[in-house]
Amino acid sequence: MLRYLLHSYLPYGAVDLLMVVAIITELLNARYDLLWANVPLLVLGLWSFSRKLNRMQVDADR
Repeated sequence: MLRYLLHSYLPYGAVDLLMVVAIITELLNARYDLLWANVPLLVLGLWSFSRKLNRMQVDADR
């Protein structure tokens, strides 16, 4: 189960890490136009990952 969770999170984790780095860079450089493009993508990625975790938990409980 843990191995499957790690493999399923790896793409989300890499994308989320890149998004966080991009958001921090934009805050430091005061480029707020790109910030508003990246924040929704980060939220969407975290939301879809939490849905996947919930589905995996429901499947494990069966």
